[in-house]
Amino acid sequence: MTAVVAALAFILERLFGYPKAVEALIGHPVAWIGGLIGFLDTRLNHGADAPEKNRMAGVAALALVLFMSGLLAGMLTAFCRAVPFGFVAEAVFASAFLASRQLGEAVGAVARGLRRTLGDGQTALQPIVGRDAKSLDAHGTARAAIETLAENTSDGVVAPLVYLTLFGLPGIVVYKAINTADSMLGHLTPRHREFGRASARLDD
Repeated sequence: MTAVVAALAFILERLFGYPKAVEALIGHPVAWIGGLIGFLDTRLNHGADAPEKNRMAGVAALALVLFMSGLLAGMLTAFCRAVPFGFVAEAVFASAFLASRQLGEAVGAVARGLRRTLGDGQTALQPIVGRDAKSLDAHGTARAAIETLAENTSDGVVAPLVYLTLFGLPGIVVYKAINTADSMLGHLTPRHREFGRASARLDD
């Protein structure tokens, strides 16, 4: 059944994405996870002052994020499987953790921009890359967009679908929680070198 849910979730996400009206009303589930991670980072992370303490605090924060994410996803799964055609609702919930439509729109905007002017392509590229888009020529801009598409197809589409197929809704939610924790905490900066170590290692 999880394979059916995964296929349906992918179709729904390709057709509709995450509706802007829903996001404006309740936000995005990944942003909720990010909010919890940010809260724990603020409360438990003591920067570079206490490396050993921070390393353990980072482990505790990650464990709490994964426990809360998995628990809520498990509760949603139990509800969906207790009602007729609940697999459809499960697919709707799961589709929020896929990003193929959003990714396609972002990279497509770069292609459309380049067809107009180099500057338009660079402007469309900048929000989806870490490098300075203004330093790239037309070929470099196109290459950067393709690289971003490849990397984020793995993180935002293929891997979530694999975990959804293997472990159901808790699988995709916990995967995205790990991925989000790494993106927010897994930096080699004085503040996050130790606190984010567990998140970075688990994501790897």
